[in-house]
Amino acid sequence: MTLYPWVAGLAAGMLLATSALAAPPPLEDFGSLPQAVSGRLSPDGKHLALVRPYDGHQKVAIYDLTKTGVPPYVVGMEGGLAGSLYWKSNDRLICVFHANLSGRSEGLGSWSRAISITPSTKRRCF
Repeated sequence: MTLYPWVAGLAAGMLLATSALAAPPPLEDFGSLPQAVSGRLSPDGKHLALVRPYDGHQKVAIYDLTKTGVPPYVVGMEGGLAGSLYWKSNDRLICVFHANLSGRSEGLGSWSRAISITPSTKRRCF
């Protein structure tokens, strides 16, 4: 009966020793952009839409989950950042893009634009 506490103490000591030896993460990990800001799964579960950074701008990446090794279909707007995502149907995604505009008579303004995307045909409607 006295063997069990000794084994438990040894296991706990080994666990603490290994976690203390782990190296801290590099500083670059704290300054990098997130891999994904938000995402939505299509109603049938065949597509995944993610708002994520590409080339320094938030764009929409649409993954076909029925095919492996296929790169995502990426949609972006010049000067706009991807925001909200809504699946209208299994193959129709509504994406909302936002941007701030300067140089107008009232100063700084903002705009939003929704576009419709059909992932299977890669067709966009503005």
